[in-house]
Amino acid sequence: MKKATISSQNQTINDWFDNAVSTLRVHEIQLETGTSSTEIENIYKAAIEGDLLELARINKHHYQKVVISKILIEYLQLIKESNFEKIAFAISDSKLLVWLVIEDDDIKSELSFINADAEINGKFQEYGYCMDTMIIEKSDPIQIPSHYNEIQ
Repeated sequence: MKKATISSQNQTINDWFDNAVSTLRVHEIQLETGTSSTEIENIYKAAIEGDLLELARINKHHYQKVVISKILIEYLQLIKESNFEKIAFAISDSKLLVWLVIEDDDIKSELSFINADAEINGKFQEYGYCMDTMIIEKSDPIQIPSHYNEIQ
């Protein structure tokens, strides 16, 4: 049984490296023929030139997209049964800001949003991000701030 598992693991490793080398070759051809995306050009330019700060900036951008996407998907899943009038998001370097407008005195929804916020923070803090939720009642004369993006 162990021999089959080791063989399967080795195949997985081989497949991963074959795919990685193939991707590098495709990128090489794209760069040589001028058919690569600007993003690919920038990554390889920074790598070839040894520009560690630019590589770190690019990595941070990709890292943020991955983590924020996962947070949003999980958060929306957690609140899918909750009632709200409006929802908007803003992103900072280490926070996902949430702006919620709910019906007046809807304590049940308010608690579900607070619990979802806490669950997300507990799960994603190790990735350097936290969620900060502002809950506003419908009758409050407060508009969604301009740096938030409202989800329709």
